[in-house]
Amino acid sequence: MLQADSEYARPLARPLSRPRKGWLRTAVLAAVGLLLAGTGPAVAVQIIPLSGRQVVSVDAAATFGPQTDSANDSLESLTTAAFFGSVMASAATNGSAGSAFASQSSEVTPTSIRGFGSSTGAAVHPGAGASADVDGETLYRLEFQVDLPSSFQIDLHLTVANDSASDTRASFTLFENGVGMLFDRDLSGNEDQVIFGAFSPGVVYGIEALAHTRLFSGSPGVTSAAGSSGFDFTLVLPEPTSALLVGLGILGLGLAGHRRA
Repeated sequence: MLQADSEYARPLARPLSRPRKGWLRTAVLAAVGLLLAGTGPAVAVQIIPLSGRQVVSVDAAATFGPQTDSANDSLESLTTAAFFGSVMASAATNGSAGSAFASQSSEVTPTSIRGFGSSTGAAVHPGAGASADVDGETLYRLEFQVDLPSSFQIDLHLTVANDSASDTRASFTLFENGVGMLFDRDLSGNEDQVIFGAFSPGVVYGIEALAHTRLFSGSPGVTSAAGSSGFDFTLVLPEPTSALLVGLGILGLGLAGHRRA
């Protein structure tokens, strides 16, 4: 006789179970997540570089009576990608001396533009009949467009330091279509500023940043001069829309619930 708990006494098939509620919740979350993800762009707004110009240049001259010495150097590039360059010049004769240094680094990515430039100079002379003259400059310029409407943010830092400089300054300009000024700042001092705005497709925008140090040691009562200037800016476009991120998060919760179920 077969026992009741033997495998021969078990039913040949189990009755069909009712669907678990977890499947319904998973399906709803996944549908909402896909719907929200579809409302945002699949990629971020992109910067399209059109033309670029980067210049670093220095000049130095020193005189003592009929004796003179001079030097200069410069570097220019037309890249729209990453750039780094620096130049230096110095001149000296019988106690008169001048030196200048200029450098720049910049980078363009699909969602940001970064530029840093500085120029420094020093001049000294022993007295009457002598002089020293130096000039250092770094210039950054980029024209670009965007492929979709977008907001933007610019973090800007301009610095100027001098004692007897005749022309030491730093400036930053944001323009559109070559003429319209969206933002313009020309300083003989230091400033930190955050700039907000919006870009539109089809418009050519441009950035121009300048750091210029011009020194002259030769005026009556002026036997030395020193100065420096610089710019440091970062322009960024926003990340993909929050709807996309929220949608993907909800979709992930739905899938996680499915695995637990």
